[in-house]
Amino acid sequence: MSAPSIRPATVPFGSPMGFPPMRQVFSVERDGLFGGRQFHAGELALVDGVAEEGDLVVLVAAGPGRPRLGRVVGNRLLGDRGEPCLMSRWEVAGRVVGVIRPVGTGWCVELFDQPGLVGMATGQEAGEAIAPRFSAPTQLDLFAA
Repeated sequence: MSAPSIRPATVPFGSPMGFPPMRQVFSVERDGLFGGRQFHAGELALVDGVAEEGDLVVLVAAGPGRPRLGRVVGNRLLGDRGEPCLMSRWEVAGRVVGVIRPVGTGWCVELFDQPGLVGMATGQEAGEAIAPRFSAPTQLDLFAA
């Protein structure tokens, strides 16, 4: 299976209680497997912190180009297919620390470093955060007189 395709996004709600502030997120556009993790379309990859040896990272092009997943190996960057990425062309946005998954009418936040810590944002919390950007369509009653 190929690596997931990602693009910059915004966090649809505030950080769940007990979670560090969310700095950057990237929307997963296409399902894929990378770094031993399965990513699904519709999820958001949570990116934060400084990358170290072996970390799963998001690489951002220093010019035109889409962001991509990669890995830090020594003083080199490797792309999602294991190819070398020039530091003059690519920069590390940060390490991937977790995912935000849509669940029902809310969101589930999972941090990779703390597998037991999972936060939830209910549909109401997510809806309040998204409300300024989207307006819900009005549902008409089929049996209205």
